[in-house]
Amino acid sequence: MKQEVKEILEVLEAHGYQAYIVGGYVRDYCLGLENTDIDVATDATPEEIQHIFKQGKLSGEARFGNVNIGDIQVTTFRKDSYPENSRFPKVVYTSSLEEDALRRDFTINALYMDKNGHIIDVVGGLDDLKKGILRTIKDPNTSMKEDPLRIIRALRFQKKLDFTLDEELTQAITKHKRLIHHISKKRLHRELEKENDFTIKDIEWLLKK
Repeated sequence: MKQEVKEILEVLEAHGYQAYIVGGYVRDYCLGLENTDIDVATDATPEEIQHIFKQGKLSGEARFGNVNIGDIQVTTFRKDSYPENSRFPKVVYTSSLEEDALRRDFTINALYMDKNGHIIDVVGGLDDLKKGILRTIKDPNTSMKEDPLRIIRALRFQKKLDFTLDEELTQAITKHKRLIHHISKKRLHRELEKENDFTIKDIEWLLKK
């Protein structure tokens, strides 16, 4: 764990807040893979984060609870809801780690690490890592409809980690693959840029449908 990240966790805790590393860094740490992209989750609100780190370099915006401290993105625990026929979530901040975990895409991406390196798992992500299975937290049909980019992310993680897609997830991707046409080019290209060996060819069979 980078010292600057540990210091962020310690400072937030010293002010009475929960603070954890979350997501891809924790997943890859558990798999023995290198990952320099670190996200921190906390129950401090964006305004409280900015107040605490007022001497630090802050950038970004707090619309989705995100505050950038240097290269580290600090995000407030939240629970998302999707209004009918909308792919833009309604964001509500929460003090619950469990509620924050339930809004995430896949179980293996909903792992939290405290400042001492202890892993917190409330959705069975560690077990899925051991089994090499990619599984959504919510019902996969609901998850794919809420955000079709998760279809692309599922295929990217499958290739990157050499994991097996959960059977229900496979069925949901097949059923809802037409929804990827609604993904903006900007979001699609941003996702493709995350892995050098994951290209448009890996999803062409879906794009043609």
